[in-house]
Amino acid sequence: MTVRAILAGIAGGALTAVIGWSSLIPNPLAFHSVVLAVIGAIYLGFALNDGRLPIMVLEGLVGTAFLVLAFLGLWWAPAVVGIGLVLHGIWDLLHRPRLITTKLPAWYPAFCAA
Repeated sequence: MTVRAILAGIAGGALTAVIGWSSLIPNPLAFHSVVLAVIGAIYLGFALNDGRLPIMVLEGLVGTAFLVLAFLGLWWAPAVVGIGLVLHGIWDLLHRPRLITTKLPAWYPAFCAA
């Protein structure tokens, strides 16, 4: 299952990049900033589903950090969006060995990190 999750994550990331840089999107930076902000919201959703207060606080802080990075990338330095996307992958990998115990689908960390 992990190999499929990784392959699906690579395909999903590639598709997101292609859409973001296509002629369909008038502002690629804004598109990728929104993607990063949505990633932060997904963490909060998983934390709320988990229901444990410490997890909700931790994931809420991380989700907020990704939102801040999205805004900084949009308004200040576009490279910050790229940094945020890399940090998102690292954050997902920290869930894999169960260092962070948020209840996630088993496939999610590998998918999203890829």
